[in-house]
Amino acid sequence: SWAETRKIFALSCWQEGDREESALFLSEIIEHAMNALTPNEHITIYHLYGRAQVALNDLPQGIYYLNEAWNLSQHLGDPARSTLVLQDLAKLSIKIGRTKQGATLFERSLWMASHLRASRAHEQGALELADLYLQWGFFEEAQSLIELYIHGLNLRQEVSEPQADIDAPSILIERSGWRSLRGQLHLHRSEWFEATDDLSRAVTELQTFSSLPPLY
Repeated sequence: SWAETRKIFALSCWQEGDREESALFLSEIIEHAMNALTPNEHITIYHLYGRAQVALNDLPQGIYYLNEAWNLSQHLGDPARSTLVLQDLAKLSIKIGRTKQGATLFERSLWMASHLRASRAHEQGALELADLYLQWGFFEEAQSLIELYIHGLNLRQEVSEPQADIDAPSILIERSGWRSLRGQLHLHRSEWFEATDDLSRAVTELQTFSSLPPLY
């Protein structure tokens, strides 16, 4: 169908990093073809369109459509989708300077994600919140969340071992993220050797990622 084709184009553009083109296809679907999609697909469209608008700095539109995705995911009883949307609302709150509200939303998303089996959202929320806690000087809380993230990442890598090569770019980014945060924690504690090790490895992993060929 026309709507399904537009959705495929939008998702393809999104995966390639073209937020503007993705937003164009998504807006066409929202304007002309939502009645041809299922309620679950509505969540996907609203969520992606909200994220695209935030990336394009149209924050009012971003807030509106992320809230639409949140409300619909709650109405349909979809905790996995609700958790992901809530984390994007948390990031948006931080982006506009409402860091305490962002932390509260991340904490709520962590509580929701803790009830989901093998939830990547649980790990990502933990890392985002750990970053905030480090900025605020809540070092013990940050350490607990970093350890939670590392544990979840290790479990996920064990489960997806056959996909190791395919997942390598995203794994490099994830490792770089938590190593950078843990390095900052070591610096605070004057653990110079550990800090140097984590921070240098974080830089190396980012450099490795930047040298990889594109996936398309």
